[in-house]
Amino acid sequence: MKEITSRDLRESLTLLFLKRQDDHEGGWEERWVEGPHLWASLWPLWNEENNHPSYRIIIRATLQLPTKIGFLWHLTQVSKRLLVVGAPTLIQYNRFLSMKAKEEQNA
Repeated sequence: MKEITSRDLRESLTLLFLKRQDDHEGGWEERWVEGPHLWASLWPLWNEENNHPSYRIIIRATLQLPTKIGFLWHLTQVSKRLLVVGAPTLIQYNRFLSMKAKEEQNA
């Protein structure tokens, strides 16, 4: 794998947190709340199991991330929602976080 630098982080993403809100009837609702904007590097991955687009996402390791996160990927005409699968892993001298995300269908 090539060495990653900050110059490789060229994609604009918005971090999404899953927020749990009381529904006042003994349960709760979960909804995605937008967090900070980040720069990231994305590599497409092929998922033969279900043909859903997947990506390897690399961001700087400056944030403490909760267990359930997602990203909004801001493209020219549309934004895609990417849901992180598994826990982020520190890479390259603990300067970057690497994670796998799948594209949410019908977002």
